[in-house]
Amino acid sequence: GDGASHLSLVCIYVMTLSLGAQTEMKRVVGDNATLPCHHQFWQSNSQSLDIEWLLQKPNSKQRVIITFFGGQVYTNEVTGSEASRLSFAGEYLNGDASLLISDLLLTDSGEYYCKVKTGGKYHWSQVNLIVLVKPSKPRCWMDGKLLEGSDVKLSCKSSDGSDPISYKWERVLDKGKSLGKLPNLALIDLKNPEIVTLRNLTMDSTGVYKCTASNDVGEENCIIEVTMQHVRDVGMVAGAVVGISLGVLIVILIIWLVFRKKEKKKYEEEETPNEIRFVNFIFILNVDSLTLSPFCTLRHRITAVCLFPTVKPVAESKPGLCGPLMTLVKATAFSVTEPRRCVGAYLLL
Repeated sequence: GDGASHLSLVCIYVMTLSLGAQTEMKRVVGDNATLPCHHQFWQSNSQSLDIEWLLQKPNSKQRVIITFFGGQVYTNEVTGSEASRLSFAGEYLNGDASLLISDLLLTDSGEYYCKVKTGGKYHWSQVNLIVLVKPSKPRCWMDGKLLEGSDVKLSCKSSDGSDPISYKWERVLDKGKSLGKLPNLALIDLKNPEIVTLRNLTMDSTGVYKCTASNDVGEENCIIEVTMQHVRDVGMVAGAVVGISLGVLIVILIIWLVFRKKEKKKYEEEETPNEIRFVNFIFILNVDSLTLSPFCTLRHRITAVCLFPTVKPVAESKPGLCGPLMTLVKATAFSVTEPRRCVGAYLLL
């Protein structure tokens, strides 16, 4: 009776609900993603077909992002920039209601639900989309002295990328044709696998090393070359540098001494005739009253007496420097090249 009717209704409801498999997708920022959704309602009247894609993010309310209803496609609940990146990927009226998201952003991550219904029939499918950033090209560098027997630390790090990022160090062999294991004495930091220490450096440890940074959506790598110098080679290089430096200093000193000697000789040649000529110079100051005054001479300067107080002297000298003078108003030192600074002065040989 009533129990049988209730059971038959339950069976009918179960038969009209179709659940698709749950899918997880990982994609890279900037790529396109096609979220699958396939139904069996393509034989139904398109006017009664209703397709909805819903997005559920953590701590957010579920919202409809694209809809087909009444023969039209709608994206009313999303912004213009987001709506332009959403579309149906296939023939949604013929069973393929997959969603295409173009130019993925990190904010596109979330749980997507596809709901297709016609009449009393339903189809559901779920896709967990995870948008990731692949690792940026890592930087490789070394710490330590490249000397025989020393320890050298190799480091590698990507500045950008979605976690977790894993790192792997390998040796590059045969000029890049193959990869090999690290030397036996190499120590990998388990807490920081991007760091490898080459202990007790030998010639067997030298070569090219490659670090690969990877996550679920991509990988990048960098390489670094490890060389080695013997301790005695370092001493020879240091000695050569010191020797060259000393040699350069000696050459500079010799050049300086040569120029200094030439300048000194030139100075002496120029000063000798001037000194002889100056000794024989006598300055006579011609005044309106024709009063004459004798003056003495110095080696580089000539001391004169100006009878005109308005004339500004070049340098002052004490009265009586040249002996008794007729009328001492101001004693002034003049350069031999400027004998006329005292008005009316004449030079007699």
